[in-house]
Amino acid sequence: MATPTNWPDDAVRQLHQLERKNGELLARLMRVQGEADQITDIEIQEGFAKLRESIFGWIQAIHRHLGEAQRGWHPKDVLLRQVQRDESLGNVKYIKWLVDYNSSTAVRVVLARAIWRHLNENIFKAEEHNAQQMWIPIGMTENAQSLFEDIFKSLKANGDKDDAANRWRSTTMTGLSGTERAQELRSYHTEQAFDGITHSLGSHLDIPNVASTLAEFLPKLQQSIIEPAADLYQRISCSRHQYSLEAPVTQPGQRLEESNLSEWHLKNTKDWVDVSSEDDAHGVLSLLFPGLRRHTTCNGAGLAVVRPRRVCGNKKDSDIARIEEVDPLLRAVTEIDQDTPSVAAELARIRRGADDASSLGALHPIPILLKGTMATEYGMKTTAVSYMLLGVWPKRGTTVAAQGWHHHPRKGQHVGLE
Repeated sequence: MATPTNWPDDAVRQLHQLERKNGELLARLMRVQGEADQITDIEIQEGFAKLRESIFGWIQAIHRHLGEAQRGWHPKDVLLRQVQRDESLGNVKYIKWLVDYNSSTAVRVVLARAIWRHLNENIFKAEEHNAQQMWIPIGMTENAQSLFEDIFKSLKANGDKDDAANRWRSTTMTGLSGTERAQELRSYHTEQAFDGITHSLGSHLDIPNVASTLAEFLPKLQQSIIEPAADLYQRISCSRHQYSLEAPVTQPGQRLEESNLSEWHLKNTKDWVDVSSEDDAHGVLSLLFPGLRRHTTCNGAGLAVVRPRRVCGNKKDSDIARIEEVDPLLRAVTEIDQDTPSVAAELARIRRGADDASSLGALHPIPILLKGTMATEYGMKTTAVSYMLLGVWPKRGTTVAAQGWHHHPRKGQHVGLE
């Protein structure tokens, strides 16, 4: 604060002293506020759980509304287009089957991923910081992160303990996130998330005018999803602890292991229920929401605070989806073990490169029960059973069921599994 040049020296000294005390009080207030605002792991878990359920509840509400208000509206075709564009959904054949079987679950999967994508791009921004970088509040300038990283490292290098350095970071970020400029930038990012989600709804659900069609639902999108997500992120970024999002990479149709049950939160796509046993699912499909891990002061993987939310396919339905990639006339219902497709594919791969395939042992039959209408039409018994041999490599480009049609059991022939 500038002082008049004609003030007595004693008055100037008193003014400077008051300014210093004011600064100390402000710093103390920021520290107390930062300590009071510290978010716990339990609160983080509850915050993410509430956010996820709000997303699913909102999706279910608009799905029901569109089904009742838009005569003839059905998301099947537009959902299939989205599935074909998004390879990261996992087993595309299974998701296509799911769209036919239960479109409401397919809507949950596709829209939940779209909503999270925009929340992540505008609020959480996982791609902009790796597991070693700190989160900074929404509204901080682009160069703030590197500046805070440098100061934080300097404090630790000068002998400050981790707790003291983290307390400084938490106090400072709490104060800065409350400035007018930071609040303006926060509003900008939440508006970007809102615009991105509403635009996605138009293409994902084939709605020409989202603003009018979903007018009664858009305020809740802002109030129950976007703002709570921003609040949750702000409190996490201002915490003394450092966190990182965790999005485990899996291969489409990857087998579910027993250890995954404790590491992931799994949903069954058919009935939308929690999966509690590896016997309840065939393979892991899509990642809906990432998890959250808290860094620890010692070297290690850190503490898993929020488990990643994934969806997985049913054992029997996954097999059906694999076999049903055929001509509409042939609809086969498998009665095979869940391991059969993966075992067959592996044996086929090994046999192709083996000099002496006979050394790999005998081939094993897979029973395929053909539907009665198809079997009767072509002169086969209503309950005709066709056997296919594991490990026999079919001709390129030919589906399993198509070969089953050309080599049905009346001719005493067998077919391979692709």
